Amino acid sequence: MPLPSWPPWGAPESSVLMGHSLGADLVLDHAAALPEGPRALILIDGAAPTPRPLLTEDELTVMHESLSSEEALHAQRSLAGTLRQQLLSADDVMGLLREVEAHRRSSAERFDQVDRPVTMIMSETMAGTSGDRARELNTAWREAVDVLAAGRPSITVRRVPAWHDLVVTHPEQVLAHILAAGAHHEASAA
Repeated sequence: MPLPSWPPWGAPESSVLMGHSLGADLVLDHAAALPEGPRALILIDGAAPTPRPLLTEDELTVMHESLSSEEALHAQRSLAGTLRQQLLSADDVMGLLREVEAHRRSSAERFDQVDRPVTMIMSETMAGTSGDRARELNTAWREAVDVLAAGRPSITVRRVPAWHDLVVTHPEQVLAHILAAGAHHEASAA
């Protein structure tokens, strides 16, 4: 699929691209694919290269069963015609989850193609705080980011003590990190 051209209000080298979650992955993809990329990237709780799938097949099966349950289907039908309407089936959601996991496993390659400063604003507890499995997932997520940043001095990592919904639950902290990243990127460009 061809990438859209840059918007008319700014040249690529003067832009800072920012995205949250899957949007961070898309920003990284876009920057890696362009010969004249943005001045900097701000990635919020996404684009972390995971060496293996985070969710097990058993967890995906349980999730699929939950999304396919009569209760879930009833809830989905009750939202028809509203802004919260869900158009994806359980199979669609599972396919998307598998595709995102596969894509993230290869994101280190895209980081290698971006020679601009990158600020990663990451949640400390992406998977929540309850139970051993959440702790295991959070550790895997943090380690993936730490390994990535350790080998790439252009990457700065900022952490927010929050779940994956950090942009909603901790907007002031996220904004402070965005503004600090912008000031850092401005100073680097000068």
